[in-house]
Amino acid sequence: MADLLREAMGFLDTELKAHASHSVVYSQRSVAVTVSAQVGFSKLAVSGGDGEASIVRTDRDFLISVADLINGSGGRIIPAEGDEVAEVVGGKTFRYRVEKPTTGDNCWRYSDPYHKRYRIHTRALTVT
Repeated sequence: MADLLREAMGFLDTELKAHASHSVVYSQRSVAVTVSAQVGFSKLAVSGGDGEASIVRTDRDFLISVADLINGSGGRIIPAEGDEVAEVVGGKTFRYRVEKPTTGDNCWRYSDPYHKRYRIHTRALTVT
């Protein structure tokens, strides 16, 4: 029997790249690749030691297809703290650093149950 949800996620991945994304440059050490990304942010809950909860917002999340984040030798790039993303908006280049949110969550997670897309958390660095 076909896994309709898995097929639908593949279709959604293709459609998001075609109609709801733009190019960014993802850099890890000396490797830089241009990929299609959707942008967003995350609201993450963190609880204090006193039982109080607060909401932390990431500066910008980039949703990038796992299949697109490939280095020059064909190996998969797994997002890591310190990587950078450059995004051009209105003629200005915005640079972001991949970082763990202050909640202690990892700097990335899969954004779907079939591990087709990364959701990469970042903090703003510079605008040029």
